[in-house]
Amino acid sequence: MNHRGILCHSLIALLAGTGLADDGKQWLDPRGDASLRRMDFGANGSIGPFANLPDILSLTVGAWEPASPATNLYVGEYDDDGEFFRLDLVLAGVINPPGELGILDVYDPFEFGPSPIYGYVEFDVDNDINTGGELPSVAAMRVLANIARYGGVPQGEIGERTLTQGTGLDFDFTTPPFYERSGADFSLAFCGCTTVTVISEGGNQDGTFDAGETWVVQGRFFERFGAFNSASSMFGGSGFGAWNPLVKLRFSHDIATDTTTITLVFPLTQQGAGLMAGAAPQPFDFNVANQTSVAEAIHELVNQSTSITGAVRTLSVGWRGKSVSDGLDPESWRAMAIVGTAYESPDDALFVWTDAGFDIIMGDFNGNGSVDQNDETELLDYIAAKDGGPDDADSTVNGLVVLDGFGLNFSIFDTNYDGTVSAADLNPSGHPADVNGDGVVDILDLLDFFGAFSVCEGQAGPCFVGNVNADFNRDLIVDILDLLDFLQAFNE
Repeated sequence: MNHRGILCHSLIALLAGTGLADDGKQWLDPRGDASLRRMDFGANGSIGPFANLPDILSLTVGAWEPASPATNLYVGEYDDDGEFFRLDLVLAGVINPPGELGILDVYDPFEFGPSPIYGYVEFDVDNDINTGGELPSVAAMRVLANIARYGGVPQGEIGERTLTQGTGLDFDFTTPPFYERSGADFSLAFCGCTTVTVISEGGNQDGTFDAGETWVVQGRFFERFGAFNSASSMFGGSGFGAWNPLVKLRFSHDIATDTTTITLVFPLTQQGAGLMAGAAPQPFDFNVANQTSVAEAIHELVNQSTSITGAVRTLSVGWRGKSVSDGLDPESWRAMAIVGTAYESPDDALFVWTDAGFDIIMGDFNGNGSVDQNDETELLDYIAAKDGGPDDADSTVNGLVVLDGFGLNFSIFDTNYDGTVSAADLNPSGHPADVNGDGVVDILDLLDFFGAFSVCEGQAGPCFVGNVNADFNRDLIVDILDLLDFLQAFNE
């Protein structure tokens, strides 16, 4: 790899990778990549005029030891032997706690400010995609059922379970792509489905979360996968069987970096639960409302009944016989996320998605970690197969597929999310000269195209060097016309 290749590889790793350090495991996501992915029919529902779109910058998770767990969970240090875990989700701008979304008959998403966060951060704590997930009606609102709206799938085997076409949402657990089987054992849930109570309010205390303020709010934000509720003996949560204890989240906006950090510190073990309560640790039980921990939630999974059947068994049976400790190392957890904000009216849809993480590459339809010739072929094959057919709302063979019921319906190939799939989706930035797909037309595109053209000139197209197709005009031959067309587009 040449020096420029090494530099680009390092930048990509910096912007979208994960890392292990003394301060936990971290996932990074680029700043400024938030974009609306509406779910309402017609994809034209109104959002708040003053809303900042939740834009994920990073997620850090690690074992944590508070200095004084009974009085202040947030001061301490990362410690592999810590009895707690700490989670820090960092977002761009001022992002406020979520209000209720009408599930409890109250629609007040902007109760705490104009930019509420909704969505889910999902954790596979045993690093086993065959344990954890949700039943179809719940899974339809989770990561694997919606992340392809951002034009890609997660890398690895889990990508094969991603819902890539809205028409595939059949609410049938037994049929592929098995988006219900996400491997998510626990989630940080901003669902607007439970009451949020303000515990402490910094700043001017006007009831609106403003720049520079730090709040602590309480709600049922942290939950074990709900599909197991029908097989669980837990009580004291939002309903019988639910393990979703009341937890405190800290929202803190930093003016210097213009970022909001959402922090959760929660016991990994019953020893930690006792320390937080300032009392002796309680043994495992089924009461979510007393001392509880991740270990207690896992203990029930490990010791589940052998009589569980059906979809619940499929999602949970892999836990049976494991050790509780198999889920207590936060630096081995796998994370996926999709976040959004709210519509002004409850008649549109539940959420407006704004960002997804953490290894989603727009245009990487097969989840191999790059945008290449195979991805282009998949998109063009989709157009060829659907154009003018029953899945094309304009019923015309014209080089584009119009998605019927767009918003409710979507396609992974609609990378620019305009409701149609066409060759324009090969350049999600909307500019044909953005040949490297990084969202900006600059000298790197010029160098990349010259490099590809020098190798491919005279060859049949498409001809890829790295992720750049030298057959710029897609006439199936790489010649001087491709170079001239690229230079014209580059200079526009």
